[in-house]
This record gives sequence, C-alpha cells and structure tokens, in this order.
Amino acid sequence: MKNFNHYAGREEFSAFKDFFLTHGQCKEMKKKEYFTLQGALATHGAYIEEGLFRYICTDDRGYEHIVGYSFAGEYVGDYPACLKKEKAMVSIQAASDARIYYASAEDMRNFFSTNEMTQNLERILAEELFVQTYMRLLDIYCKTPTELYLDLVKRYPDFQNFITLKEVASFLRVTPETISHIRKSIGLLLKNEINKKFPIHHEPRIFMSYLYYIRSFALFFHFFTLFIHQDCYFLRIFSSKNYFINLTALFFRYISFFDCSTFIVLGNSLCH
Repeated sequence: MKNFNHYAGREEFSAFKDFFLTHGQCKEMKKKEYFTLQGALATHGAYIEEGLFRYICTDDRGYEHIVGYSFAGEYVGDYPACLKKEKAMVSIQAASDARIYYASAEDMRNFFSTNEMTQNLERILAEELFVQTYMRLLDIYCKTPTELYLDLVKRYPDFQNFITLKEVASFLRVTPETISHIRKSIGLLLKNEINKKFPIHHEPRIFMSYLYYIRSFALFFHFFTLFIHQDCYFLRIFSSKNYFINLTALFFRYISFFDCSTFIVLGNSLCH
C-alpha cells in the first residue's frame, strides 16, 4: 500500500529518502520487533524499504490503541520527540518483517540545516504532520464509524490485506463487532444497488423450468429403479386389480418430495 500518509508521496521528500539511503544504516527487522518504545528517548528515524509498522499508544490503564501506520516507501519514527530530544509518546512496532534505512536524530537535524532547500523540507514535513493530525481529529468528532470506515476503504482499498479487523477497530476507535456490523451493512447496500442496476425479471421462470426437468428426471429414475428391482415391485402394481389406484398413490407419494410451492419459495429466495 503506497502513500498511507499523504506527505510521503510528495516530490520534495525524494531528498529525504536519498538521505536515508545514502547516510543511513540498513537493518532487517522481524515482525513484532520494536523500533521505538513509548517513554524511552526517541533517537532514530528511518525510511521503510519493505514492510509495515504500527504506532501504538498505551494509556494509563494499560490499554493499547493503534494510532497510525507507516508502509513501505514511507518514513517511520516519533518525529517531534526525535527533533526535540524527548521521550517517545508512542511505541512503533514492526507489523511484518521489514527492511529499513535508519539514521540518528542528530544526523537528521544536521540534514535539515544543510541549506535552504532542506530547511524548507523540514517546514513542509511539520506542516503535513499538523494537517494530518488536524484532519484526523475532525474526522473523529464529525463522522460516524461507518463514514470513517468508508473513508478508509476509499483512500486505501487494499488495507485489509495488511491490517487485521481488531487493529482497524482500534484505529477507528470502535469495537471489532462494530466493524463486522459495518461490513455486513455495506454488503447489503452493495447487493441492493446491484439489484437496482441489474434487475432480474425472468430468472424465476427460467429457474422453474430447470426444476421441472429435474423433477421429471427424478421421477423417471425412481420408477426405472423400481422396475428393475429384484422383487419386481413395479410390475406387481400393474398385476394387481387396483393397479391404477396403487400407481396414482405411488406417484403422489414421490412427487410430494418435489412440491411446486417449495420450488417457488426457493426460486424467489435465490433471486431476491
């Protein structure tokens, strides 16, 4: 998934990427390995070449909250704490095996003070982080959980390939049950929209014709097996005096298994 964080895709940040690839150190990280720990001094930032990282904030009660993600092609780190030499406000954990190019906070500060272009890049980064945080705050207060989920789907259609339902719920500040309910509601809405755009008028009639042939074949097969049965049950029916009554009773006995009303209900349920 590219550009989960919009600023990472801006052309100006190519210089930041080149800085990490040129001056940073390559590191392979395992899934669930921590890049930064909440409460510890934030000392590094990195460019993600492969993998996925989650940002976790633990509250005073010990509950963990997913507050953000960084994907391949983006940057990872507690940026404000890094530049201000403060303790990290979040833990940053690899959500998959990853490869990063990391640099120290001191090296990043030196890079941003190199010239006017890099100073402008630092300003743009600060602005983008502010806008991203501000927009997320507005969304949390002004949008319903369904709207938040639909926004996520619209902006990042393949996010479900990387993020579990439980994490999505934490990121959107709802329960996993709410996410499941939203998905079911969306599925019903999509089904209704499809039915409106592509109405089916002749399906029940076609379906009934197929069932007619199936029923006829079943009856034929049943009487055929009776005929070849070793006790010649079929022949005994015709040899008796009341063969017509017996045959009629047998016919209605087995045709009841294929009652027409059942076909109509089944056909309607499949087509609506």
